[in-house]
Formats: sequence, C-alpha cells, structure tokens
Amino acid sequence: MYKVLLGLSLLFSLGIFSVTVVPYFVERNVQGAIHYMDDPALEKFDTVLILGERVYLGETLSPILRARTDAAIYLYNQGVVGTVIASGEKVGKHYSEAAAVKKILLVNGVLEEDIILDENGFNDYESLRNAKELGGTSLLIPATLTELPRLLYIAKDLEMESVGVIAETEEGIPTLQGSRENLLTLWTVFQLIFK
Repeated sequence: MYKVLLGLSLLFSLGIFSVTVVPYFVERNVQGAIHYMDDPALEKFDTVLILGERVYLGETLSPILRARTDAAIYLYNQGVVGTVIASGEKVGKHYSEAAAVKKILLVNGVLEEDIILDENGFNDYESLRNAKELGGTSLLIPATLTELPRLLYIAKDLEMESVGVIAETEEGIPTLQGSRENLLTLWTVFQLIFK
C-alpha cells in the first residue's frame, strides 16, 4: 500500500510540475513577441492569421473568435497587414468558421482579394502550417494573452516569423481558460517533440 501511495504521489507531483513548468518554459521561449494592437513597435507584416473558434448557428462568432476578427480588421485598416487568412474548421455545407469570419471582414472594409480562406484548420497547428503553405511568411496572430505563448511556440517550431497581438474579449478571459491553456501547452510541446 505504501508503494502505491508513493507512486501516486510521485505521479501527481510530476503532473503538477509539468503543467506549471512547461508553460513557463514556453512563455520564456517567445518572450518579446507579444504586443498590444496599438503598439507602435509593430512593423508592417504580410499577413494576419485569424485562427478558428466556435461559430454559433453558422454565423455568430464566439466572443474569442470575434475578438480575433476585430483585431485583424483593425490591423488591416491601419495598414499593418495586407492579407488576412481566415482559418478554421468546415463541417458539411452549413458550418464554416472561415466563411463566417469572411462575412464580417467584408462588411468591415477588408477587400475580398485580400482574404484567403483556409477551411482545413482543424486545430491550431494545422492552421499555422496551412498559413505557411498559403504564403504567410511574416505573420501576426491575434489571440488572448493566455493563448499567445503556445501559438507563437508552434509558429516558431514551424520556422515562421510571427508576432502575437493581444485580442481580448469584452467579457474578459473565461475563468478556466488559463488552466485549459496550460494543459494545451503541455500537449502541444509533447506533440512537437514526438512529431
């Protein structure tokens, strides 16, 4: 019984260590690559990548996706980027995250010829890899502050020049997003090591 408890204690300790230390390592690895939207240090980039997120009833963007889209519109209208890649999942005929984003982009002054749709972005890694293949050589990635270190770490692994732009929702960050993001970061690092 003692050995079982000791084993469980060690396993628990290793889990806690991994969930706290790995995200810290990832954050340190991308330090200096995260900016606010109106940061004058943001240079001109080729592309802004809007990563997919939930779309309700086929048209209404989730708060996080809306914040990413609004940030991309702002950066485009300010002349910081010339191309917008809308990435996300497409399921059947009636659900496309990228198409829902495109509608919002068009209404807000983004020219159709400056929009690239990626409907094969089933996860963040795929979306970033697809953006690279679609010509996103220098990339701005709008996302929440908790997501950006992981996303930039993936982009760095893909050898992409990228900078994160903080795009917060009006509601703020959901309470559990930090914990969820720590687990996603751990999973991402594991995947990148063993890919």
